Amino acid sequence: MAYIDADQYDQAAAIISDTQVDDSTATRLAHLVSAAISEKSPEFVYSPNEILSKLESIEARLLTPYQKGVYYRIRGRAHYHLGEFALAANHLNTAIRYSQPQAEAPSIHQFLWRAVAQLDNNQRADLIQSGDKNLVGWLALKDSTDSVIHDAAGLNNAVT
Repeated sequence: MAYIDADQYDQAAAIISDTQVDDSTATRLAHLVSAAISEKSPEFVYSPNEILSKLESIEARLLTPYQKGVYYRIRGRAHYHLGEFALAANHLNTAIRYSQPQAEAPSIHQFLWRAVAQLDNNQRADLIQSGDKNLVGWLALKDSTDSVIHDAAGLNNAVT
């Protein structure tokens, strides 16, 4: 995963292709790395459905905390690109609970913000009902900034 986060896709792909995948841990890691390469490598055509398919075989509860962060950020961005904004918000919100490379954090926050902005009233109500305080906070921030988005002083006050 470190090679992926360092944008060294060829090295990550070489390690995966050279590794004998004969146990469940190695299989999970190979699928996660493959999904990460598919998402980030400029040499691949981005296909959210293909990425989600690769992630389906992975039980997130069996991943290390770092791997969970990778898993949820990739899953969240894929759902975002499919227009499944509630799922995207949930997964991205989960991703930010885990350690992320410093370069990834702004992207996760931007995708989460954009996903929250696309939610309809029913989706917002469902997420509020989930009781996740962090996600409710994102929704509240979005609500407080909507009316002042083009007013710098008002926006600053709303964010504060």
